[in-house]
Amino acid sequence: MSSERLHKLISSTTYVIINIESDLDFTPWTTRRAFVELSMHYHTEEILAFARVNRQDAIELFGEKISKDDQLKEVFAFFKNGKRVKVNGNISLSGDDEQGLEAVVKRLGELAEKRKAERNPEK
Repeated sequence: MSSERLHKLISSTTYVIINIESDLDFTPWTTRRAFVELSMHYHTEEILAFARVNRQDAIELFGEKISKDDQLKEVFAFFKNGKRVKVNGNISLSGDDEQGLEAVVKRLGELAEKRKAERNPEK
């Protein structure tokens, strides 16, 4: 995803979850599959979006710093209203935490549905 498209997505969408991919990837394939499946299920136009970016692009785009333990894994970053936010007290979620990813996405999916209902009340 280009820098311009990613910045536009982050600034125009309430919640954005970014999968920061590693070139040397030791993330379990089940986590990558879960990210795709969760994004297909919970994506909500202008409220909850998902994106994938390369590690090097993430460093250039928003100064992503990766711990030595996470250098060989994918990392998930979270944005709310255009700003980077912590989830469960951490600035990012490790790619090997599939259960944590699912819990966060499901919670954000619930919030997205609530916002969607508020924007489009039934008559």
